[in-house]
Amino acid sequence: MTGGAELAALLRDLVDVLVPGAGPWPSASVAGVHGVLAMRLLDERGEQAVDGLGEALLRCGAPLGPLDAQSRIAVVQRLEREQPALFKLVRDASYIAYYENPAVVRGVQALG
Repeated sequence: MTGGAELAALLRDLVDVLVPGAGPWPSASVAGVHGVLAMRLLDERGEQAVDGLGEALLRCGAPLGPLDAQSRIAVVQRLEREQPALFKLVRDASYIAYYENPAVVRGVQALG
């Protein structure tokens, strides 16, 4: 894995594929999910976990930034197929981090 900015962009773009946001709902990266995901990976899998996710994404076709929406989804689906345990951890941690975000909680509560 190269620089921190590249890794941060990989995580940011990944969580936005998982939770793209729409209307009043923020995207995962706007809600800060990529930072929480990195911390949860470190807690669950140790110091190399974040770099490992970045490397797995690159093997699957990332970086996601230059890709169109369908191609981004295809890269994430490949990650799910090739690294199912890692993908499950990433998906679950991302969803939990999103729905724990105070702004998202307020949005859910406003639904009644």
